[in-house]
Amino acid sequence: LLVDGLWNTDESFTYPKVKYSQDAIAEFQVQTMGGAAEFGRSVGGIVSAVTKSGSNVFGGSGYGYFRNKTLNGEDFLSEKQGLPKAAFDREQWGGSLGGPIAENKTFFFAAADRSTQTEPFNNSIAAQNAAIIGLPPEDVGNVDQYLRDTFAMGKLTHIVNQNNTLN
Repeated sequence: LLVDGLWNTDESFTYPKVKYSQDAIAEFQVQTMGGAAEFGRSVGGIVSAVTKSGSNVFGGSGYGYFRNKTLNGEDFLSEKQGLPKAAFDREQWGGSLGGPIAENKTFFFAAADRSTQTEPFNNSIAAQNAAIIGLPPEDVGNVDQYLRDTFAMGKLTHIVNQNNTLN
């Protein structure tokens, strides 16, 4: 995974080192098996992304997404155990803004993204078994797992001359 030409993979966990908002990506390219030697280190493929930059015109975007318990169906395992419908809630919102600092010379771009999610994990423990081992009722069946993820980035682009740009 390359972002703006830099290796963005945590070698020990095979996850991205830095997360990027989808709204911050200007373009991407996927190279499958047999990519050029310049990419090295990869047997399966390369995903290369370029982040957006500002321009001489102010521009931006905003977005939002939600999913909540009332829109969800009952999952198979919970239904068979006689458990109430589990909560699966997800919200994601964010936006971006870019523009000039010095016309035709220096530009800025910023993006932010926030995700929250509550997802049930069914531990397959029945109420009668929980009573035997002394588990409280809130630890039986569907137990909520939480995800809170925030991303923000800023980028300055300065055109030094026709052949050189600083980011």
